Amino acid sequence: MVKRLGWILILLLAMTTLSVYAQSSQVIGDVYRRDGKPAINYTVSLAGKYAFTDVRGRFRIPDVPFGQYKVQVSKDKRVLVSMPITVNQVNTRVPRIRLPR
Repeated sequence: MVKRLGWILILLLAMTTLSVYAQSSQVIGDVYRRDGKPAINYTVSLAGKYAFTDVRGRFRIPDVPFGQYKVQVSKDKRVLVSMPITVNQVNTRVPRIRLPR
């Protein structure tokens, strides 16, 4: 019985450790043009993943592992904005991005 309890505790510890390493986040945010209007159909990328902004300038990139990244906003293969972010919670909101042009 004691031996079985020991194995159960080891298994629970291993599962807890793995879940810490497997944490990921949904990264969300808004992109606006210089004139304050939503930036529609721009590409937002980080961690090898990407999304397009919608008609409100919003984007959502799911399943981003916790860590530090550079968010890039581009249009027609030109990077317009690049900024560092830290993904460390389940829903990470990027500060409002305003395009330079």
